Amino acid sequence: MTSQELINSGKLELYVLGELSEAEAREIEIASAGNPDVNEEIRILQNALRKYVMCFEKTPPLGYKRQVLEDLARQNEERQAEESSRKAVNEKVEKFEILEEKRKTSKILLPIFIVTSVMSLIAAVFFAYRMQNANNDLVNLNSDNSLVKESSLKEKETLLQEIVSVKSELESALLSVEVLKDSNFTKVEMISPDGTLRVPLYWNKSNGEVFVDGANINALGEDKTYQLWSINEGIPENSGTVTPNIKYLQKMKGTSTAEAFSLTIESKGEITDPSFENIYATITLE
Repeated sequence: MTSQELINSGKLELYVLGELSEAEAREIEIASAGNPDVNEEIRILQNALRKYVMCFEKTPPLGYKRQVLEDLARQNEERQAEESSRKAVNEKVEKFEILEEKRKTSKILLPIFIVTSVMSLIAAVFFAYRMQNANNDLVNLNSDNSLVKESSLKEKETLLQEIVSVKSELESALLSVEVLKDSNFTKVEMISPDGTLRVPLYWNKSNGEVFVDGANINALGEDKTYQLWSINEGIPENSGTVTPNIKYLQKMKGTSTAEAFSLTIESKGEITDPSFENIYATITLE
């Protein structure tokens, strides 16, 4: 198995989560020995998991103003709504698994299934930690009004920013799982002119939705940006900016018809015409 095949197989995610048998884990360790690509992928997965765990293990800061109680109460209602949404997603995943078993999906789809299932599991576990910590915040705040009075507006803003950040990452993770599980999306790969780089793109022709995976594209200088273009009848249309090194799928401007997609490097600012001499990756559709 090549390095890329191992990375795409989903086994590295299971290895980081500790879900492999001793024999399987040993195989991963042997395969990663002296392999910088596999080691880098394991490092990225471990750092991502560590980042989430550290986020949820933070000790709640002492004291907030009384207004924080009201804000947290509203956030608790939102979390309950998100929990319902997560359950709906899991139900869809279960239905998908049953349907895939009946249709006897080819082995080509197995790595995608493993990866997206692990993503869904991670999102669910972290969401549960977040619910528990938020409830602890409410208990601590309600039990000591003197600390609430001593708190500062800065502490309140810090807490709310953390909640918004975690909520945004959770929504992005669940949306990525939805796209990868949806059979209406067709995956194509934009390829660099020299053939060394690939940028995955997911397109739903029925409703026009377009998502780009920019996790592995190279970072640019502050004055440059990546621009996606959908091309139909030779006319390019701006489909939005792609941010590099984002682990979740990025939603772009939709299109129902396209002969090609191109990712170009442009100067920041208003862009009306693509610089096709600076193509990062492109794909012509049949």
